[in-house]
Amino acid sequence: MKIMICEGNEDKAKVLADLLNVYQFKLVKVLQGADFVKQVQTHRPSVIILNETFANGSGKEIIQQLRMNSTVGNTPIILISNGNNGEIMDFSGDSLVQLMREPFKIKHLRHCVDRWTLFRSLYVKQ
Repeated sequence: MKIMICEGNEDKAKVLADLLNVYQFKLVKVLQGADFVKQVQTHRPSVIILNETFANGSGKEIIQQLRMNSTVGNTPIILISNGNNGEIMDFSGDSLVQLMREPFKIKHLRHCVDRWTLFRSLYVKQ
């Protein structure tokens, strides 16, 4: 399985990759937001870990672009929010988006990854 880490800060991307190396998944790090949807189509990851400030625009806009794409429309997304903007994003209509606020606990991140990889068949309807 492939996990795509989309993080603008290289140090944070390395920390996330180090935390997920335990699983021995193929990790793809994307550090720039240019042509993000094309990169997702090319790599076709099983799970996307996305920082809301990764690309130009808000996290909602990026997720809407992914959902409109037929190739990667059913890809689970773990959205990491820094929580500075004060608004709470509502993704109750999209069951494939899981919101995490920074700072998050390592066990919470691992639980989210387990949910979308090991127990995927329980949450994702093909």
